[in-house]
Amino acid sequence: MALVPEPFRIRDFRTFWLARLAGTIAQMAMVIVIGWQVYDIARETMSIRDAAFQLGLIGLVQFVPLFVLTPLSGWTADRLDRRRFGLDQRRLGRFGHGRRITWHGGGSPLAAGR
Repeated sequence: MALVPEPFRIRDFRTFWLARLAGTIAQMAMVIVIGWQVYDIARETMSIRDAAFQLGLIGLVQFVPLFVLTPLSGWTADRLDRRRFGLDQRRLGRFGHGRRITWHGGGSPLAAGR
């Protein structure tokens, strides 16, 4: 039996795996920090019960899109042409970016010093 599993012998897979691991850890850290900050701010003006409720609402708001969109994503992946779907997503992203540029008056708000 090899010391290193077969997929990890491939350099590109190792890089991909480490990037996914780092992204997952960062995402989980962000969830914890957001909850901590919400609870900390809420405790300044609310009781423990109300602050805990606010924290629960944040958790719910973070979970509901995943709960709702997962079955929809599965249905989409099974029934639609992936190439067409990918092209449509790129077009939608370009449209959103174009709207953002229009909204900010033709440039980045950071570049314009706003």
